[in-house]
Amino acid sequence: MINSAQVKAARALLNWKQEQLELVSGVGRKTIYDCERGSSSTKDTTLKKLQKTFENHGIEFLPRSGVALRDQMVSSYEGIEGEQFLLDDIYKTLKETGGEVLVYGVHGESPLDYKEFREMVVKHVERLYAAGLTQRVLKREGDTNFIAPEESYRWMPITETVPVPLYIYDNKVAFSQLTEPKTTTIIENIMIAESWRHLFNFAWDNAKPVSAKKKKKKA
Repeated sequence: MINSAQVKAARALLNWKQEQLELVSGVGRKTIYDCERGSSSTKDTTLKKLQKTFENHGIEFLPRSGVALRDQMVSSYEGIEGEQFLLDDIYKTLKETGGEVLVYGVHGESPLDYKEFREMVVKHVERLYAAGLTQRVLKREGDTNFIAPEESYRWMPITETVPVPLYIYDNKVAFSQLTEPKTTTIIENIMIAESWRHLFNFAWDNAKPVSAKKKKKKA
């Protein structure tokens, strides 16, 4: 957990006044002031909230009270290992922060080794729901390849789907290019994530509920 010196240093790196940190984090200015002075009354929950706020804005906390601006907010991974890394990151992130993962443009068939890919996704969905986490998925109309509960899916017109699946979770957005060269890219930026989340919710509200009559199979 971070300490009072790191709170002050992180705020300085972002060039924030205490008023701005109060606005972004929801932690009162008096509490921030006391924290930075090293008050022993600062609660662990407050420090965790401040740490999460700073990390969402590109601050990295290092050993021995170190603080730095994160050099890279974008990371890329190759092959099916990259897809597995993404699924693991979704699970680990949401298990810590809560919430749901939003998925747009995923297809029933994958250019990756289909059996291996499907087994990965099945295990991923099982652990999500076992941890009390959920997902919402927008798929192309008529795609009945379901893994999660049916109510977590909605259909988009084929003309509105995209060839590269998009994942939105916590303050991250990820893209999986499943054709050659197979790459997975994760962007960690709270404003980008919120923008995509807004667009997803608009699409979800205008998408079709999955019709049980058209369902052919379910994993």
